Amino acid sequence: MSTAASAATTFIDDRLVAGEQADTNRDGVVEATEGVSLVQVSGNASASSFVLKQGYVASGPWQYSLYSFTPGTSSASQRQLSGSGNAFWDYRLANSYVCEGVRCASRKQEAPRQRCDQQ
Repeated sequence: MSTAASAATTFIDDRLVAGEQADTNRDGVVEATEGVSLVQVSGNASASSFVLKQGYVASGPWQYSLYSFTPGTSSASQRQLSGSGNAFWDYRLANSYVCEGVRCASRKQEAPRQRCDQQ
């Protein structure tokens, strides 16, 4: 999905058929090239413009959340919008491993990417 601008919050109702490890370099940090890009916006948006309807999606021991990458932090190689460069919002579904109901303490802390369900 791509859009030119987003002023209100849009809820995404997403379900996984089978989930895979989205942290391809296995460092515990969601990067701009990891996970799946669900929405890209080339105009005005915010971290809360798109959120998962249920807050997260679960598949086995994995909890998938929606992460927003602001213009300048998104990856130009992942761009699906017309144009070039990394000046666009990218909302990516990425996972973390869950143990006993919480994120594992042994994993590195998340980078300062804002999860879309946190304000």
